[in-house]
Amino acid sequence: MSKHDITQIPIKSAVKIFTFLDQFLEEENLDPKYFEDCMKSFTSEEQYFIFVYASKYFDYREGNFIHKWVENLVNSYGFDEVKDYLSMILTNAEKVLKKVNTETTRFKEIDYLNAVLTKSKESGLTSHAATSKPLRQKITLKLKKGENVNDFKAHTRIPLYIDKRVRLSFKDDMHNILKDIMDYELIDKLFYNTFEFPANTYELQFLYLSVGRKSNLEACINTLYKTYKDKILKHRTYESYVVKYNKKIDAKPKKTGDLIDLNPKKIAPPEILRYHFMVALYNAFPYIRESISESIEKDSTKTIESCLTQKIKNL
Repeated sequence: MSKHDITQIPIKSAVKIFTFLDQFLEEENLDPKYFEDCMKSFTSEEQYFIFVYASKYFDYREGNFIHKWVENLVNSYGFDEVKDYLSMILTNAEKVLKKVNTETTRFKEIDYLNAVLTKSKESGLTSHAATSKPLRQKITLKLKKGENVNDFKAHTRIPLYIDKRVRLSFKDDMHNILKDIMDYELIDKLFYNTFEFPANTYELQFLYLSVGRKSNLEACINTLYKTYKDKILKHRTYESYVVKYNKKIDAKPKKTGDLIDLNPKKIAPPEILRYHFMVALYNAFPYIRESISESIEKDSTKTIESCLTQKIKNL
């Protein structure tokens, strides 16, 4: 189930994990409330491996630990003597498995990897540019003539400054496009990490998302980009900050003579390209970051930006 090895964390943590799992069964009867209450006493790394091994130990299938444990009790005491106790144990085991299902464990894995990344940074071990921090988008507003507006803050994510109804409709579209290759909650994480809008307080960060077939992801992102163009870009002239700014320009008196060049100019919405969606994928999927890191290590003349530009052709 896990591609991460428990030997990646301290021995004391590993001992703490297995001691907890043993006591959780033998003394707490797999009480799901006890399980939930105890999680705050463990680190992100420890929680992740607790989830992984709980799903292994307490899955009642033939050959698994809990199945053999039940057989031993029945053989030692007789079924009639322990049937009520075992019924409680197996009911609790089922509830615990729901708490540590694959989907939830993926979120624990993200927390685990973020903790590992943070520790690596603090130790000075993560120094390569391709794994140091998430890329911020450099999307700026433009003048009607095409020049950048320097006094406007660049967008750090792809902007969704449109009517809330349209934004929520687009979010539904994104779920429908990706639902066959990603879980609902993970699509939500990708959405908030990719797009910028007033209600989004989600911190831009590296995500550790994964998909089975990378070609499926590329096809879906291509569809998402086309949907963004069709549903969002055509509405962008209605963005409140663009409309309000341009209305103020219309209301100002026109200047003449030598001051005409100082007249404020109207602004247009920023141009959104496939490259910006490639940046979002870089921030979300470790396999893309690893691929770029390897490319840069092989050829020092390459940059993250040039590698992302090269990858656009796959979208």
